[in-house]
Amino acid sequence: QGAAAALQERVAALETAALEHGAEASRRETACRELQADKRSLLRLVEQRGAQLEEREAAVQAGLARVAALVKEKAEAEGARRALEAKYGEFQVAEARLKQERELLERHN
Repeated sequence: QGAAAALQERVAALETAALEHGAEASRRETACRELQADKRSLLRLVEQRGAQLEEREAAVQAGLARVAALVKEKAEAEGARRALEAKYGEFQVAEARLKQERELLERHN
């Protein structure tokens, strides 16, 4: 009888261990499913952030293109202004020369 009782105790211990292992496996499966759900959520978030970054990059590129266009436009306007100032200077010189010529003609007449 002692051997049978020991055997029954051993069987009971093994059954308890099997139940504990089953419970642990179930907890781990649940944790694994939760981790997989978290992973999918994070991947979606990364994808969204990537799309947002692409949109921002496009906006920055558009802004840079606009700035470049404005810089070019300003440079062209400055060049045109300098050309007009040079032409105005030429006209002032010509006007001064004509005034001198007129004064000389008036003196001689």
